[in-house]
Amino acid sequence: MVKDMVKDPICGMEIEPEAAAARRSHMGHTFYFCSTQCADTFDADPHQYAHPVMDGNGANLVVGSATTGFNPDLSSPLQIELSIAGLTCSSCVTTVEHSLRALPGVLEAEVNYALAQAHVTYDPQAVGVSDMVNVIKKAGYDVGVSETRARITPGLHCGSCVSLIEEALYDIPGVLEATVNPGTDTVLVRYVTGQVDFAAMQAALESTGYQVARPVAEEEPVDEETAAHEREYKSLMRKFWFAAAISIPVMLVAYPELPWLYLPNLFVGEASETLIQTLFILSAIEIGR
Repeated sequence: MVKDMVKDPICGMEIEPEAAAARRSHMGHTFYFCSTQCADTFDADPHQYAHPVMDGNGANLVVGSATTGFNPDLSSPLQIELSIAGLTCSSCVTTVEHSLRALPGVLEAEVNYALAQAHVTYDPQAVGVSDMVNVIKKAGYDVGVSETRARITPGLHCGSCVSLIEEALYDIPGVLEATVNPGTDTVLVRYVTGQVDFAAMQAALESTGYQVARPVAEEEPVDEETAAHEREYKSLMRKFWFAAAISIPVMLVAYPELPWLYLPNLFVGEASETLIQTLFILSAIEIGR
């Protein structure tokens, strides 16, 4: 019987997976090595050697590995509980149940009026949780949705990394949306309240070769440099408005050749012009201190 062979991503040698001297898991794939030296080279920069596989150039170098530890067997039915807001009577229960049961892939749907929850058994290959949420909303009710934003480490370097992480998070039952921002190395996950915890997200990220550093707030504090620029801007604006305010009285005594603008002409004679000009300027200086 001919055994399946794989290639060492460093030296290109063909080897049997069982006979590999070392193996590494990275970004959802398993890599096999002919020697520990090749494995050490890979460890130094795994992204460099994983990219040909992620880009589809050299898929024969690796045997694919499914995300495990958080993703159930998608060929079997799953169960989920959806918190529903807006149930006011028994007819509401019937409406939600009929809406859910009408979805292809929903095997059973029961709504508990007292707990305001829908217990749904479904085939994940045929229907998603987001489909259930949408039909419930179309029926006139709301489903409890929460969101978590988390920091990803190490930093993201490629578009394939973003896609891989989002796909891994979408595989968690109850996740409605997963959006990775490579600019800030963060991921925003929206999910059915009570159905997804941070440990499940962490396991999903780890299966792709990344780590979740910590949950972060919706709006993180700006860094010190940004704060300094903001303070400087506010200071300059204060000075601008102050200069605009004191320039008006100064102009009223600065142009005696313009009788219609020269303020002393309205009140006193030429003898007091110098005194009035001096008082205006001194007042402006004193206010500006």
